Amino acid sequence: MPQIKKKFFKRLFCNGLNMHFHGPADPTISAPVAIGITGWAAARAGTISGTATLTEAQEADLLSGKWYYNIHTPFKGSGEIRGNMTTVRQ
Repeated sequence: MPQIKKKFFKRLFCNGLNMHFHGPADPTISAPVAIGITGWAAARAGTISGTATLTEAQEADLLSGKWYYNIHTPFKGSGEIRGNMTTVRQ
């Protein structure tokens, strides 16, 4: 089962309002929220970590590179930072 262990963010123009995983979508296309991310400080920089239970379809989309995370701020409500997710073999 895939796990997203840590994500780092910095240099936001202002404090983040919301953070989500979106998918499925190709890397240049927008998608609906798949999973909301909670428990992070509304700040201009930081580190988040956690786990989530995925459905089989979500897992397949994530492993196929069809998910991204987005940090929404007052500066750019549709998402100031978009990070496309990829797999890393360990």
